[in-house]
Amino acid sequence: MNVHIRVDRDEKENNMSLLRRFRTRVMEWGGMRRLRSIRYATRTKSPYVQQKARLKAIGKKEERERLYKLGLVDKV
Repeated sequence: MNVHIRVDRDEKENNMSLLRRFRTRVMEWGGMRRLRSIRYATRTKSPYVQQKARLKAIGKKEERERLYKLGLVDKV
């Protein structure tokens, strides 16, 4: 995604104010947020991995219930 943002230097304008105007223009563009969201996006989990996670959660739940019935842990 190529976007050209042009900021021309005004008369008697120093470099810091030019840079500030450029940064403001980039933030107004709003594309940086979208680019970062794409860059750091997480992959969707495969059905096998999802099923494995569900089975693991069910096993932990059953183990907690078993320990609760034995009186070894308090109900959370």
